[in-house]
Amino acid sequence: MDRDALRELFDYTSFTWASYGNALAQLPGDAFGREVDGPGWPSLRDALFHVATGWDDWLRDRLGADHPLDATAGSIESWDALQPHRERTRNWFRRVLDETPEAKLHERDVAVFQGMRVSVEEVLVHILLHERAHHGDINGLLERAGAQLPASDYLVYVYFRDRARDAG
Repeated sequence: MDRDALRELFDYTSFTWASYGNALAQLPGDAFGREVDGPGWPSLRDALFHVATGWDDWLRDRLGADHPLDATAGSIESWDALQPHRERTRNWFRRVLDETPEAKLHERDVAVFQGMRVSVEEVLVHILLHERAHHGDINGLLERAGAQLPASDYLVYVYFRDRARDAG
């Protein structure tokens, strides 16, 4: 996957994140932290915190980006309080993507586990796909909490992306 494709997938995750926020806004204020029977997560807060900050371990431990986050899921009381943590990890991601020299981006010198070595590019792809893997979990939790599910498939993103480009 080249840098432009990574940027596109990064932008798509921004779109889906905003769709979660729009769906959550339909719900009562306590919905963010309220327990919900669902796909392996005790609450929307826990699942969204994992998605928002799960990048931290990979960026810090595998790529040496900055210090660990200083929050836990239980310390985040609202969607708005989660945003600075998400932005912090996303800024690290963009810095790694934008500042890693081309040759280093593709060199398989990042140790992951059991002697496996991958490239910075592969770590970045993993991070983005890991977030997408939790899309169904979050939609399931939103549905169980009573939200109207967001339209956030990739082609929906492409439609709105293209409309914004055409209008701009």
